[in-house]
Amino acid sequence: MSTLVYLYAITGPDGSSVRTTDAIEGRNVRTLEESGLVALVSDVPERGFDQDALDENVRDPAWLTPRATAHQAVNAAAHEQTEASLPVPFGTIFLEDERVREMLRTRADELKARLASVRRRSEWVVGLYRDTVQAAEHLSRVSEAVAGRQPVAASAGRRYLETRKDEAARREQLRRLEEEATTASHAAVARVSKRAFEEPIVQDAGDLVARTTYLVRGDDEGRFRTAVERFNDDWRDRGFELRATGPWPVYRSSGMSR
Repeated sequence: MSTLVYLYAITGPDGSSVRTTDAIEGRNVRTLEESGLVALVSDVPERGFDQDALDENVRDPAWLTPRATAHQAVNAAAHEQTEASLPVPFGTIFLEDERVREMLRTRADELKARLASVRRRSEWVVGLYRDTVQAAEHLSRVSEAVAGRQPVAASAGRRYLETRKDEAARREQLRRLEEEATTASHAAVARVSKRAFEEPIVQDAGDLVARTTYLVRGDDEGRFRTAVERFNDDWRDRGFELRATGPWPVYRSSGMSR
């Protein structure tokens, strides 16, 4: 059966010693060295991975999930076992080894600069979550601290309009509080991360208000965790909390594309 070359990541010379057994289709990861760079690759069957078949297969979750998991596993190994690696997107295919080497030769300066920019760094994904009940209680406490209105007699229609007006005011207060929390969270984490990527939030994300990927130096991970904890100490009573996951390979910061 004809095979193609699947590219996982690009590293410096230390990538030649990366060891993993989790490649796609159960194949072994190989290394291709060129111009002071190393490409982590494996062979994949042409049937299923040529462009037409790949475009069709990635729409099938049953086909995609185990292969995407293997792709991530190889990149996790590269991230853990090298000083810097550049993950490439799932489904980056070359016809033969020489095409990969040619790419490394022609883009050597660019790729070395990218590796330098992420050396000893990882990505952390930080979500800002809202406890709506807690946020509402905080806003209520703030309102009670302000001089309240004296109750007045009103018709049923007037009471209805006042209730609607109060609801609109509470929604606006909550929106402003979310904006304040989002700005404060970015300011807290930006002290230890100079590169950030705001991630899209689906419409029905529940209590998730914002999600951001931060590039963090290994030496700064303690400061990063402290920044998250301090934000939570300040904002938890107001109904907001940061939750961080990582460290991850530098998928967003690598600048690589198919």
